Amino acid sequence: MPVRTAAELRSDPAAWDAFVEAAPTGAYPQLTAWAEVKAHNGWAARRVVVDGGSGPLGVQLLTYRRRPVPLGIGYAPRGPVGAVEDREAVAALTERLRAVGRARRLVEISLDPEVGADHPLLDSLRAAGWRPAESLQPDRSRIVDLTLPEDALWSAVRPKWRQYVGKARRAGVTVGDAGEDGLDAFYEVYVETARRAGFVVRAERAYADVYRAFAARDRARLLIARLPDGSPAATLILLACGPTVVEPYGGMTAAGAETRANYLLKWEAIRSSRERGYRRYDMWGIAHAGIDHFKTGFGGEEVAYAGTMKLVLNGPAVRLGQVARRAQVALARRSQGLPVGEVRTRGAEAGARAGSAGGQVVPVTSEASSPPADWDETTVAVSGGSVLQGTVSAAHRAAEGWTPWYLGFADGRRALVLTHPQPPLPGVVAYAPRGPVSAGDSPARVAARAAGLAAWARGHGAIVLGVDPELDADAGFETAMARSGFRVTEEIQPSRHRMLVPLTPGEDPDAVLARVAKQTRQRIRGAEKGGTAAVEDPAGEHLEAFAALHGATADRKGFAFDEIRVVHWWRAALAAGQARFWVALHDGDVVGGLLVLRQGGHLATAYSADRADLRKTLPGTMHLLRWTVIRSAVEAGDDRVDLAGVDVRGARSKPAPGDAQHGLYEHKASFGAVWTESAPAHEAILRPWVYRASLAGRAVRRALRRLR
Repeated sequence: MPVRTAAELRSDPAAWDAFVEAAPTGAYPQLTAWAEVKAHNGWAARRVVVDGGSGPLGVQLLTYRRRPVPLGIGYAPRGPVGAVEDREAVAALTERLRAVGRARRLVEISLDPEVGADHPLLDSLRAAGWRPAESLQPDRSRIVDLTLPEDALWSAVRPKWRQYVGKARRAGVTVGDAGEDGLDAFYEVYVETARRAGFVVRAERAYADVYRAFAARDRARLLIARLPDGSPAATLILLACGPTVVEPYGGMTAAGAETRANYLLKWEAIRSSRERGYRRYDMWGIAHAGIDHFKTGFGGEEVAYAGTMKLVLNGPAVRLGQVARRAQVALARRSQGLPVGEVRTRGAEAGARAGSAGGQVVPVTSEASSPPADWDETTVAVSGGSVLQGTVSAAHRAAEGWTPWYLGFADGRRALVLTHPQPPLPGVVAYAPRGPVSAGDSPARVAARAAGLAAWARGHGAIVLGVDPELDADAGFETAMARSGFRVTEEIQPSRHRMLVPLTPGEDPDAVLARVAKQTRQRIRGAEKGGTAAVEDPAGEHLEAFAALHGATADRKGFAFDEIRVVHWWRAALAAGQARFWVALHDGDVVGGLLVLRQGGHLATAYSADRADLRKTLPGTMHLLRWTVIRSAVEAGDDRVDLAGVDVRGARSKPAPGDAQHGLYEHKASFGAVWTESAPAHEAILRPWVYRASLAGRAVRRALRRLR
């Protein structure tokens, strides 16, 4: 590729496109085809480029002004491109953008480069005056390396996903390039998807414009999976930028979901893109509308981007524009019959500032007292998700007097918050059980959402907010939480840390068993030879007997356990597919049980118990149960099993020989489980004078501990 100067790139569209496609950070929204698409919506494009010491650095800047308002905004999606590590070039580009902004009366300019949060570009942007802002593009994606052989790509697909691909083929589903003739079918499927998932769909022309602009440059494909009768079942629009293929738009019908047409479509999109010579397949965002788990099953590597950076040129006008944009989004959702919740404007901004104490904030932008249809897909099924953030747990807590709030963040993520009054104290306590979930985002992003929850909770009269997302221990998370006004508190759930059994999808169960400690394998075989059988009980026929065992354990160890209440919760979780239950039977009697939760794409132990009086005569009961769960996870293609923690109140460190919990630690470690340090629970004191009042602290903490 010839060396280009800034002047050439500003004046020659073809040269600019070649520059973008060759750049490591180049992406399709920086191509001139995208500028052509946005022109239909009133956006004007201008290439702003400077010559740096190591080459050009520039952006395709889109500007928009809604008449008769004399002010506008600027946005360089996935920019800048070029010499992104050249600090002086970043400063020069920023000054050039300031000049363009003044000339065009822009109130702000945003950009969101395809670099990680630790890339030197971020420091250069901050030094030049840019600041983090709400994400405008997906800040997390999954990339499949298409340079691998096809059989290696197929092997990387989760076994269950490969079965679904085969099921679709056996059902007669076919996938083909539809071209422009398929646009009507695409929109039909996409509208159905939008209504089911609860997102705003644009006019048909918007998607047609995207396809046509990129197809005219041989950079677009429209794939449609069809049922045997020819009806469309799933669809994808693929766009190309240099060696990379991206899937920005896609959907499926109810019939497509039933036949698994979307699985076959995705695989064919990946396979055929490799066949055409592309080197990377970018799934363009994950964990939106519950698709995180779906996309993860197709392999690839997860990447996290730094997010949006904003250069503010007119502060008061920016705040006014934020109010107007939120109102516009709410109006669009209402026009399509979608839930809006509470649209927050100035209150959310002020609350976020008050709750952040200097940290970053992702504000809460909507609230509802009943869950959207896809709530569990975005809080339970996603990476880092938890059943305690789901609808079943919320209904269970509501029956106990807690009020569930279903909240949406500005970045599209969600969180369940429970509130409960504490008479005679004024106000309520608030708790986001195992939330806000990470959904695979960075710990700093989770901390920013926690700050948003604190602002929301303060506005709802909360005395204190407790949060305990399930995250690996991270010093950056602790720092971000402290900056946002949180402090570490005693765990609300029984354990902080986890014992995780790492698995390799596609691995043979016998190979996994071979890694289990010899003595544990002997106990497993001994239990089976002794007549004990571990069987799954999906209908929960033995839940009451298991609850009785757990109640005996509670009596023995001195913790509270309400059998009737908990059995009701277990049944609801089983019915919703959020839990699985195994029992150990000997001569028809229940001698042990294990209930696990299905969350975040893996199984997590929640409750376990056995007959303590039979441990000598029937050894190995719990060994057999745990192995049965692990084997089930292996067969499902999971990448890990959570055997739950072994730490307890007053003893949160890894148990050492002689400690009370060391025996349980060794038991779980014998299965190959690894002690995994997790982030602690945090609390934000929102009404200090109430919290400090007589008995207030104890009353609040007692209420939170009842949620165990």
